Amino acid sequence: DGAAERIVQVLKRSLRKFCAAQGTAQEWDEQLPWIGMGYNCSPQASTGHSPYELLYGSKPVIPPAVRERFEQALDPGNVADFQHYLELRTKDVQRLMPEAAGNLLIAQQRDKHRYARIRGGGYKPRLSRFEAGDYVYVIERNRTNMLQVPTRENVLRVVDVTPAGVATLKGRCGTERKENVTNLKPCHLPDVDPVTDARLAVPAADLACEVCGFPDQEEVMLLCDGCGTGWHMHCVKPAIIKIPAGTWVCPECCNAGVNAANIERLPAQTAPTTRAKIFPSAAQRRWGQAAASFDGKRIRQAHKDPVTLEKSTRDGTARYLEEDEGQPAYMIYYDDGLVEKVTPGVVRRHLLKDQPAAKALVTKQEELPDQWDLTTDSTVKRALTMVMPGITLADAPTAQLVRWASKAQATQQR
Repeated sequence: DGAAERIVQVLKRSLRKFCAAQGTAQEWDEQLPWIGMGYNCSPQASTGHSPYELLYGSKPVIPPAVRERFEQALDPGNVADFQHYLELRTKDVQRLMPEAAGNLLIAQQRDKHRYARIRGGGYKPRLSRFEAGDYVYVIERNRTNMLQVPTRENVLRVVDVTPAGVATLKGRCGTERKENVTNLKPCHLPDVDPVTDARLAVPAADLACEVCGFPDQEEVMLLCDGCGTGWHMHCVKPAIIKIPAGTWVCPECCNAGVNAANIERLPAQTAPTTRAKIFPSAAQRRWGQAAASFDGKRIRQAHKDPVTLEKSTRDGTARYLEEDEGQPAYMIYYDDGLVEKVTPGVVRRHLLKDQPAAKALVTKQEELPDQWDLTTDSTVKRALTMVMPGITLADAPTAQLVRWASKAQATQQR
């Protein structure tokens, strides 16, 4: 049924994550007990409670190492205590079951309406549109088994997208590749702070020891707080048995006169007030383009005189300032000489509306003559101004029109 299919999907997703973390899918069956425990002890979206809580009437306590301690252990020989404990469990189950059943009915009704909407054509999936600056995953089309993650682990950045749907991707190493947008999945990365405290740095996988030159055994690799180099604990002379607490300085820095006290007195690095733009996202780029579209527009703001309290309006021209302290801004140059700095939202609210279009000039039908005299320049001009009000004609085109009209009348008389 549907519930069994849903559990199978959850098991597959969990197994994919376990196999991706271990790097192999050969021992997937050993993870099933842990996945089952996680599923039974997690609250379900449909009922709002975990299966363990609905079955046993108490919340699960995991793992056993942090099990809650009972104030007084139950005596197996005391039947009354066990009976009282079972009665409490029964009351908890009787209290939880109606609530879980109500939540389940709400979820079923919601799924029913969603299914009917999809089948009726009322819901259309949103297309994924990628633009320059977006982070994406590449879908793995050639999976050998269902326990592989559907996307590759590398995160790539979109450089550009052609109208044909071919995206140019760039990795951290700088190499570029081309992929169709149908093979991409969006990746949502958090904001990256360009300033990193050296004391919080994690040694890279390829950071080699300054003594032996090997990058392995990173669990015993020490980072010097002075120069940032790596040193194995057993390679330092004398060898270090325990990871030192606080600031640690390598032997080369000690020989150069640098000690832990000097490093601790240095001010910690702080992020700048204006964050550096690593790669602006598509939303940030669209916001910047929309903010810059008001450059050169006329605005009108209401103004109240601080002395007379008379209300009036001031007209001015908005000029875009690119980026000011990380945020777009405008300078308003008013016609009376005043200058004001505002945000794009203020410019949008006070844009000067377009002037109403001029009314069309129309000649009334009763003013038109039954016959037109087109023998002279003045009569031709008068006829054109009556047919096309507001037109201005030069003398040369008018003379040419007179000749054409004379030829047309002569042809009709023949």
